[in-house]
Amino acid sequence: MKYPRLHNLSEQLRNGGVLSTAAYLSHRLRQRYARARSGPTSQIHACRVHMYRSIRHLLADKLDISSSTAIEFSGRSPLADLPFISYNSYHYPEVDILDLSAFPERANCVIVDQVLEHVERPWDAVEQLSHIVTPPGALIIATPFLYKVHECPKDYYRFTEDGLKALLTRYSNVHTGSWGNRKMITDSFTFDPVCGIDRFSTRSEE
Repeated sequence: MKYPRLHNLSEQLRNGGVLSTAAYLSHRLRQRYARARSGPTSQIHACRVHMYRSIRHLLADKLDISSSTAIEFSGRSPLADLPFISYNSYHYPEVDILDLSAFPERANCVIVDQVLEHVERPWDAVEQLSHIVTPPGALIIATPFLYKVHECPKDYYRFTEDGLKALLTRYSNVHTGSWGNRKMITDSFTFDPVCGIDRFSTRSEE
């Protein structure tokens, strides 16, 4: 049986255990969320598992990682374990990507992770970012679509793949992708589904 725990809960429901089942489910969700929040840095939002895996494959295919440098804006991406020469993280909005004229660094790979939806003028941001990507290089942008409003400090936009392509017309070899399923959508609007990447990766693709 694939999900014995769910099967047992179904038996309880058939036997009239509605209240105890609801309480148990609520307790299990709180336990899982608490463990994830206090766990190691490998714990990530469940809806990002496939995204990070796809980015890893894309970088391995398009970039010589071992001879490249990287800059990340967000400061929470699990991509920092890739074998770059250097990997420096900066938090948004502490670093304003709308004005990088005085930013002291350049890198072959610039990662903007879950930031662009919070930027008031994303078209100006991608233009600014182009100045700190050194060839041969890559700009990686990851942003949500069907996700609840989350201010940091503001939440302005959601982008389709066509929307991202329109923003990135100044770049060559633009590759976009998207992923999701019904469970990820409902979880994203009810609580922050945080989990271990290894434990969740298989089931998340169903």
